[in-house]
Amino acid sequence: MACQSLRERAILEFLYSTGCRVGEVEKINIQDLNWENCSAIINGKGSLFHDRVQSVAKEYLASHEDNCNALIVTDTHPSRHTL
Repeated sequence: MACQSLRERAILEFLYSTGCRVGEVEKINIQDLNWENCSAIINGKGSLFHDRVQSVAKEYLASHEDNCNALIVTDTHPSRHTL
C-alpha cells in the first residue's frame, strides 16, 4: 500500500473490506462500530469488515487526540467528519 499515515491506511482498509462509498465511510461514528461482530451501521444499512480492518481501526482510534465521535477525522480539524 502507498499509505503515508495510519489514517490513510484505516480509510483504505475500511473502504476495501466493506465495499462502502467514501461518503458512507466519512459519516461513520465510533458508536456505529460493533467490534465483536466486525460490523458497522452504514447510513441505515449494515456492513461487515475483516479482522484486519478492526486492528488498523483500533490502532488509528488509539492515536486520536480528540473527543470527536467520528471514526475518521481530518488531520487539520480533528473534530470534524471528513476524508
